[in-house]
Amino acid sequence: MTTTTGTGGARGTGAPVPAAPGHRSGTSARAAGVVVAVLLIACGVVAAQEALAAQSLAGLTPADGWVRQAVGAIEGSTLGAAAIVAGAVAAVVGIMVLVAAWRDSPRPARLRDAPAVELHAQDVARLSSAAAQDVDGVLAAASTASRRAVVVRVTATGDPNVPGEVAEAVKARLAAVEPTPQVRVRATSTGGAA
Repeated sequence: MTTTTGTGGARGTGAPVPAAPGHRSGTSARAAGVVVAVLLIACGVVAAQEALAAQSLAGLTPADGWVRQAVGAIEGSTLGAAAIVAGAVAAVVGIMVLVAAWRDSPRPARLRDAPAVELHAQDVARLSSAAAQDVDGVLAAASTASRRAVVVRVTATGDPNVPGEVAEAVKARLAAVEPTPQVRVRATSTGGAA
């Protein structure tokens, strides 16, 4: 869920709604990509060293290859408890990297008339807060949005019609958003709940 807040008078005379923080979706996929990239680079270095050793280049002999040395060290030895634990940890980390890379990120909402335009939850919340602040009698508005719903919290002057007017204004502003989120308004007046 994303929340935006703003204060101001009716019809946009107050301060603008502050910008939402940057979208952070995909950070786990990026981390998985970095881990895989580092592992691929390490494999490439090992393969290059093995190729140089196999061709007796750069002062190396075939016996100097890292792969051959690793196989020679493992041959004839038994697996200890530390090797089994390290293997299990490596398997768990590998599964976590795969899950992080394949996990679906939240799908953004789109505009009906411009399907290439993506709206994330913070965008929908900002639109809702701005629409609520344009209603007469609203002193401050804060919106929380998810893909399916928007909750608009307003502080009003005490007019009992404000919650309905805010709901109508927000629904009108979000009418072009697909899927259209459900709108709920919670209003408090300067003297208590409205």
